[in-house]
Amino acid sequence: MEIKEAMLAVLKEYIFPELQEIKHNQAQMETGLAAVNRRLDDHNTHLVDQSRRIDVLRTDLTQKIDALDTKLTQRIEGVEAKLTQNSQDLRTELIQKIDGVEAKLTQNSQELRTELIQKIDGVETKLTQRIDGVEAKLTQNSQELRTELIQKIDGVENKLTQRMAAVETKLTQD
Repeated sequence: MEIKEAMLAVLKEYIFPELQEIKHNQAQMETGLAAVNRRLDDHNTHLVDQSRRIDVLRTDLTQKIDALDTKLTQRIEGVEAKLTQNSQDLRTELIQKIDGVEAKLTQNSQELRTELIQKIDGVETKLTQRIDGVEAKLTQNSQELRTELIQKIDGVENKLTQRMAAVETKLTQD
């Protein structure tokens, strides 16, 4: 038994203090581990809270994006409808203006045609009157010239007849 006691004494002297130190270190490690576990639990709680906030934010952002998409789609469709209407209004207005210009040009063309016909008729009337006047003067001058020439021819004929009679008389007397 002495060996047993000696072994126990050696164990008590060398190993028990070591065991006490190991137990003390283990107790400190358990305390540190408990603190780390508490911090991990706090971090997990914080991460769960952050995950929940991210999910809420994602849901909120998804709703806002969907609302913005709907709003932008409606605005785009409104702008598209307005542009289509403006295009149709502009087309209608241009067609009306073109039709108005065409009608005005047609009217101006008709008025110009009528005016030109009237002027041509007026010039034709004046020229006809002048031609008739010139023809009348030429006819009158021709008549006067004819009358004058006939008178001169008659005068020359009378003179010739008288001379011939005088010559005949002279010839007969001689």
